[in-house]
Amino acid sequence: MPEHETRDVNTRMSAKVVGGLLAGVVVLAGLMALLLGLLGGTGRSAPSTLPNQALDFPAPRLRIEPLDEPKAYAAEKAPLLHRWGWADNGHTLAHIPIEEAQRLVVERGWR
Repeated sequence: MPEHETRDVNTRMSAKVVGGLLAGVVVLAGLMALLLGLLGGTGRSAPSTLPNQALDFPAPRLRIEPLDEPKAYAAEKAPLLHRWGWADNGHTLAHIPIEEAQRLVVERGWR
């Protein structure tokens, strides 16, 4: 028994399918042209019902020096990196200086 197909493609049926698809496209294009002609399709859009006025958008609120704010925030928070203290009001969570935290991670490893 051969390991490949022994029959060729039915070219007559393939031609009928392709011809039917092309005929369908031609018929639909004709119907579309007929409907556009009957409905008065001129290619122009309908007149707008909105008032003819210019839209007034607010100006964008841009920062003149956009990098000043992050620098100020970093300067404000920098002292927290170098001191001991409580991270919450209930005194259940503490923060430690970053140098101490780095030393502990090197000494004990990351969990």
